[in-house]
Amino acid sequence: MNEKELYDTLSQMINEKISYITRAGNMLCLGIGKCVKILDGKGNTVEKSIMSLHIQSEWRITNRKEKEILLASSDFYVPNSAITDETNFDWGEMGNNLFDEKSQIWLNERTDLFIKTYSVNSYGDLQLTFSNDEQLTTFTDTSDNSEVWRFFKISDKQHLVFTGLGCQLE
Repeated sequence: MNEKELYDTLSQMINEKISYITRAGNMLCLGIGKCVKILDGKGNTVEKSIMSLHIQSEWRITNRKEKEILLASSDFYVPNSAITDETNFDWGEMGNNLFDEKSQIWLNERTDLFIKTYSVNSYGDLQLTFSNDEQLTTFTDTSDNSEVWRFFKISDKQHLVFTGLGCQLE
């Protein structure tokens, strides 16, 4: 994939709303653009955004003005504020961890949050700047063919995938 194709693909995110933030295991899932109803693999009707960014590397969302980390990938492994006994803490159970708690608050407090700009370097580190100037930054943390992040539209058969070895359409 050449640089122009990469930037043309990622430019589709610009001025699109963040519809949801969630996770699948320890993968960050960011819904981008309007939501539509589709059938999932089991034949159930579900709501999905027209574009998605799935991140399987280290990441953080920051407020540069306040010099504050708002959310980070390690929040997956920290109990939420309601859990007082960590003996049987299961980070994978939806709702149990700090990310599950803070991510919904973060998005609900930011009405009409859009992607303003993006940048990606030669290592695949991706940075999104939102309409409120907060930023999502990913860090490529692998030197092999392991997936770091992927961007896709639900209508496209191919996904833009970054690994530790570079970028390709899959």
